[in-house]
Amino acid sequence: MGEQSTTRAVAALLQHPELAEPFLDWVRTTMQIDLHEDIVAFVPEAIDSTGKRPDIVGIDAQGRPRLTVELKFEAKIDTRQIAAYRREQITHFGPDRHESATILVVPVKRLTEAADALGRITSLLPEAVREDDLLAGTGFAPWEEWIREWDRILDGLPQGPATVAADVVQFKALCRALLGSVMPPLGNAPAGGDWRDREKDILRLPDLVVSQLNYMLWHEGYERLSGAEFKVPYRRRRTITISIKWPKTEADLGIRTDLGDAGQTPLWLRIRKSRYGNLELVRSRVASSRFGAHARNDAGHLWIPIAIPPDLGEDALIGSLTQEALAIVSVITDGA
Repeated sequence: MGEQSTTRAVAALLQHPELAEPFLDWVRTTMQIDLHEDIVAFVPEAIDSTGKRPDIVGIDAQGRPRLTVELKFEAKIDTRQIAAYRREQITHFGPDRHESATILVVPVKRLTEAADALGRITSLLPEAVREDDLLAGTGFAPWEEWIREWDRILDGLPQGPATVAADVVQFKALCRALLGSVMPPLGNAPAGGDWRDREKDILRLPDLVVSQLNYMLWHEGYERLSGAEFKVPYRRRRTITISIKWPKTEADLGIRTDLGDAGQTPLWLRIRKSRYGNLELVRSRVASSRFGAHARNDAGHLWIPIAIPPDLGEDALIGSLTQEALAIVSVITDGA
């Protein structure tokens, strides 16, 4: 019943303007569509004209589905289901993706799966919208980003046991349980060769950090790119593309199992060698920074270690690792 409980909780929370506004801000950023002036209410599991029940529907003053939100944790992603929701909107508003949108919300670990599923949606949409670069207003985004949007406003809300802020805290706890994302401090395991004692948690760090890093880079003018490859000894690597004055520099955040086993941090940022990039300039900038002393040059790539704080858990841990990765990006982009 976890996903159904989440659906009802989301619908209840979105009745509060102080939560609905940042949610629609997030939709605007994610889908490039502004629905602030159009949506008057959010309705859970409303039956549409075909008899289907989208999880959350943002309706306008005429009761039409301006925004359809499908929430997934572990349940199967049904491409036909998402296409049906979008066709329902097209019936009301036409194919213009600036009039309405359907968004699929999934855990970070399922982003690649979501992209693949929505990539197959084209043939299920009316021919008039098949060439649209955003699949005519259909997209996907991670739960973790949405939760962080509400985190940003918590401090500005009235506090207490019977407040909206308290409801958000409970909702976040529910989502964490469903995401399986509660992570206690890692202690000395990541720095002493015993990282495999917490291997399951440590292997999740690239997902959690890059989801936030990509989000931040998107808003700072860098290009957002979702990638997922598994390769030993560099496991669970996640790709970001850093756009700077010379051709794009591609970097990956992942787990160096060999170095972790040798007692070093297992979390490393790799700057890839490329015929188009300027790796020598990157090397020079890194070498003159605080990261230079422990950087490595293996297999032609530049590797920069990211130490894992032993006493931080969950949000504080991910926040610390993200800030360290951003500091490295700053060195790469402008030598700061």
